[in-house]
Amino acid sequence: MDAARTDVAMTFVGHSLVGAALAQATMPAGASWKQWAFVVNLYVLLAFFPDLPFPGWGHSRYYLSHSLYINLLLILPTAAICCFYRSRGSFASYPLVAGAVVAWLSHFPLDAMYNHGQGVAIFWPFSDGVLNLPLPWFVTLDMGQSLTSAYNARVFLVEAMFYLPLFASALLVRHVWLRRGRPS
Repeated sequence: MDAARTDVAMTFVGHSLVGAALAQATMPAGASWKQWAFVVNLYVLLAFFPDLPFPGWGHSRYYLSHSLYINLLLILPTAAICCFYRSRGSFASYPLVAGAVVAWLSHFPLDAMYNHGQGVAIFWPFSDGVLNLPLPWFVTLDMGQSLTSAYNARVFLVEAMFYLPLFASALLVRHVWLRRGRPS
């Protein structure tokens, strides 16, 4: 199994927009703007978590950071702690915790949609099999070029065009849902 995958990079755009859309779907109706900002930022961070450049993590140890089993070893105790604090009357609710888990797990199918042909090693360490669901319009960044190069700008734009409607739909559904819940 290849230890380093620094040449392959999905942008942060798709992960961020999917995380933000999931936050809209699970946010309690009475959330303050501070709670809203916290949850959106948390979900975006969780959706991007396997790519974070921690030592021994991220693209430098791709098979490890993109393993479903390794991530579940991190997710399950974290979710259990959040559920414990939820029982103590904090802002955390079961839908918020479940949404956070889904945001984190969303990373794997999103990465699998890139047509670099290598897939995501979600089954490591039990198998060298990979999840590979390539869509022809998703290509990875060319890290040999400037992030503002025409090629990389197109990569950012394609992701934004694909995932922005998902985020906009989540905002619209939330807006309609909140308006229907208000007394006339």
